[in-house]
Amino acid sequence: MFSLTATASNEAHEYLAACREAREMSPDAPPSYPSAYCLGITTGVLRTLEYLDEFTPRNRRLCLPESLEPGRLVDRVLAYSKKYPAAERGGTARLVRGAITEHYPCPKKGTNSL
Repeated sequence: MFSLTATASNEAHEYLAACREAREMSPDAPPSYPSAYCLGITTGVLRTLEYLDEFTPRNRRLCLPESLEPGRLVDRVLAYSKKYPAAERGGTARLVRGAITEHYPCPKKGTNSL
């Protein structure tokens, strides 16, 4: 029997393994498939979330720093996966989205941002 959950979990597991391998590489090392796979998915989900926020400027979900290094974003995803191991079951896009929205939320309206 085909299981979509198992497929999503396996996909997220492969993504996280690629990200871990990419983060362990020397900065001088040439680009590799794992690093390209990891960064491609991570930045793809980020750009999709940014695009969606453009349609709802009053209800923005993300408040990203001016400069966000891709490696730092990958570190956030890896930390999120350790904090919430069950998040892998939802698949890669949900895992990355969860990490991004947890680390870069916009302040709620009516709250002091200081």
